[in-house]
Amino acid sequence: MSVTHTPIKETDLIKEHRKFIKTYMKESTDWSLKIRLRVLRNYDKNINKENIRYYLNQKAKVFIVYLAAGKIKKAAKYFPKGYLDNE
Repeated sequence: MSVTHTPIKETDLIKEHRKFIKTYMKESTDWSLKIRLRVLRNYDKNINKENIRYYLNQKAKVFIVYLAAGKIKKAAKYFPKGYLDNE
């Protein structure tokens, strides 16, 4: 019996990662709803199909601190050469 594995789509990764970050902020920070929503808007603005895989393996705390500060590229664990050049 052979099992074929289909790769996970980036849109699914974004959806699951965003849900994880949202839950993490709600349970692990004392941020108000207004601040959490602002961070999630930054998430929607900065995370896309082209870069989601750069951030998947970053610790949630590190990720949201950089996201909240507007310095999301510094949270990238893996990135192509030159990705941080225009930071």
